[in-house]
Amino acid sequence: MARNPTNTVLDTQTKRAELAPRAEPYWHRDSPGIFLGYRKTTRGSRAWVAKRRNGKDYVEFHLGTPNDGPLKANGDDVLDYVQALHRLRTAPLPLRDVDGHQPKPKFKRHPGDGLTLNQCVEMFLDYRQEHPGGPRNQVMTDKARKIAASLWNVHAGDIGRQSAAATTAQQLKAWMFKVSKSYPQRRGHRPFDPADPDHLRSRQSTANRLLTTVKAALNWAWREGMLPDNSKDWWRAVQKFKLGQGRPPRMLSNDEIPQLVNACTSAPLRNLVLAALHCGARAGELRRLRVQDYSREFGTVRIYQSKTHKTLVQPLTSHGRRFFEELAGRRPAADFLLLDEADKAWTAHSYKREFNAARDAAGFGPDVKFKTMRATYGKLLLLATGNLEIVAKALGHSDTKTTREHYAQYLPNEVADGIAKMAPLGV
Repeated sequence: MARNPTNTVLDTQTKRAELAPRAEPYWHRDSPGIFLGYRKTTRGSRAWVAKRRNGKDYVEFHLGTPNDGPLKANGDDVLDYVQALHRLRTAPLPLRDVDGHQPKPKFKRHPGDGLTLNQCVEMFLDYRQEHPGGPRNQVMTDKARKIAASLWNVHAGDIGRQSAAATTAQQLKAWMFKVSKSYPQRRGHRPFDPADPDHLRSRQSTANRLLTTVKAALNWAWREGMLPDNSKDWWRAVQKFKLGQGRPPRMLSNDEIPQLVNACTSAPLRNLVLAALHCGARAGELRRLRVQDYSREFGTVRIYQSKTHKTLVQPLTSHGRRFFEELAGRRPAADFLLLDEADKAWTAHSYKREFNAARDAAGFGPDVKFKTMRATYGKLLLLATGNLEIVAKALGHSDTKTTREHYAQYLPNEVADGIAKMAPLGV
């Protein structure tokens, strides 16, 4: 029996980690006509391969996955150097068929050749930055990729270091349940209570978003040939949590609106709050508005929605037109429409700091955030029109599902009308 050579760059994980990725495997001659190879690609896949002489040509075939990183050698699909040599010497030579085509390897292909879930998600997010996809068929922005990657890195844990398709549906379900019971990384002033239905729903929603990312990454990896054909269906068995209807967002009453506006001691902050109440835009969308985005002729403001990447031309009321007319004045068209006290564009930190101070001065709790202005705008529009379709279009919702969930309480209620006609109890 041939001895196991030790003068190679392939025999330890440390030596293999130092090798540069390349298209051609790193070959080691074991005996005349027989070579052991280590394939390390730029896309993160690893594999033990072999080539043996067959007449005047060589036949190359797959042996297994190296025990690199967190993978443990088991002698079956994950092999260390010695096990790969043993398989190389004992594996039957896959002969070519009558047409000259090389048959598929006899040994089963290990999922992703050691491709972990972490690597799979990372490569998928990189791919989405260059290729459109998702429900809106758009490329992923740098900000969206950063948020998705950060959310995954926080919660992946041990499952992220496992081989991609070697992970079972039961393991993924157990991981999702663990995420739904874990404490969030940031809660602000609101303590987390795992027994609170609203808090549990929030964590289950986070687990659902993570599962969507994992499934999309695995589907992409399978289509790209990084996973074996027979591994296509295992992650489909994992379903999302069924979420109940959440608590509607905080909205200001007619008495609370002037109370908050009057608490804004600086004119720039007051203008920012009033602009949100007049057009329903988000804070980031307002901070990017230019003077040219307001149309004096038609009384509209052009809003680029950061969440949907769509442009919304929002009509204004007569009061809103006068407000934006004063803001625009005779300033250059390219200037930012809303400026802070230093006559510069608002930053995320500066407006939050000043708004939170005004909120506290008005006597409101931390449940009142700047996005409360957007929810209040939707409520006022629904009360004025009674039409969910109009509110959905004004807020830029793709359908009325979200609108109905948040604002249905302000629609005419037949149940309430019927209850009001009930006879008194006579007590």
